[in-house]
Amino acid sequence: MAGLFDGVYSFYTLSYILSVLVLNLTISIIYFLHCQRSEDSEIKWGGRFILAGVITWVIGIFIYIIPMNPLTIVIARLLLILFAIEWYIGWLMPNSITKRLVKGDNHVKKESKEKKVEFEDFMKLLKTKPETISEEEVIFHREKKICLVCKGKVGGFNTFICTNCDALYCQNCATHLSNLENQCWVCDAPFDESKPSKPYLEEKEDIAVKNDLDKKEKEI
Repeated sequence: MAGLFDGVYSFYTLSYILSVLVLNLTISIIYFLHCQRSEDSEIKWGGRFILAGVITWVIGIFIYIIPMNPLTIVIARLLLILFAIEWYIGWLMPNSITKRLVKGDNHVKKESKEKKVEFEDFMKLLKTKPETISEEEVIFHREKKICLVCKGKVGGFNTFICTNCDALYCQNCATHLSNLENQCWVCDAPFDESKPSKPYLEEKEDIAVKNDLDKKEKEI
């Protein structure tokens, strides 16, 4: 027996309601995926809000189909109100909300570009590697606390010393060298003994690194 708050739906009415829910949810998922391919952060966020709104709407409508009581009817109506808010934000993207959301995305992109520039600068330094480095040069750099690669000042936690020849590097250059050729500029000892050492191959390495950086930038 239907309760005070229950509606009575025929089979055809229920079929129509369910088909509308499934159709709208499917279209929203397709639209969401299309938005995520965009490079515009505002469009991406719009797609997310619209999908969230449709999911909220589907749940709210579905609650109306099942047996209801005063609590569930309040929940259903609150969900429909939330859907209206999410739908409004998704389509119009008010400036007050857009600035907050897009600002975070731009910060990540800026950080990624800075890392890319930093790495490209290091690659240029790597190409200037001298054929031989004398012991006097190693001692000079160590005493003056100057990185052997970038010639920048080194100190504190920003210090890496080769365990084999005591050559001094900044932590940034040591990390990049470890990830690339994994060899000390002076004695060819590995920075990380758990990884293989390999000579730096200019053309192939540059192409591989560039492709990897471009791929990571697109993912962000």
